[in-house]
Amino acid sequence: MREFNVKWNVTEDDYTFLEKETKLYPLYKKKLREAIDDIIYSTPERDTNGGGRSSEISRPTERIAFNLIEDARIMWLKRFIDCVEFAYNELEEEKQRFIQEIFWTHTTKTKKKICKDFAISTTTYDRWKKGFLLRVGLLTGIKRD
Repeated sequence: MREFNVKWNVTEDDYTFLEKETKLYPLYKKKLREAIDDIIYSTPERDTNGGGRSSEISRPTERIAFNLIEDARIMWLKRFIDCVEFAYNELEEEKQRFIQEIFWTHTTKTKKKICKDFAISTTTYDRWKKGFLLRVGLLTGIKRD
């Protein structure tokens, strides 16, 4: 498995942004599903003034497909979710459990307790966390090499 290079230059703002966004990953999956459902099951607004031809796509399937492709919120959520999942799936099983624990398990465990559970040092904790976040940043384009 490829070890992450943790010496990449990244601003504190980018790192904080990536950390917060990654913690919201489960919520983003839910929001993506809701946004897609909103588009699929919404009723199109009809122009009832009766003048001329409408520029709206009249066939429902094509209208839905177009709206799904064009919705910026869906595009961002889908891209971010795919990047997080790709970075997560690249990890070894132990690191996957670690990432799950620190980002997506609602726990009150301290950093010290997590380090003890995984039999790692606090330096390794920081390195694994930063490596994962920087990988997500590279995949999403937030962090450039």
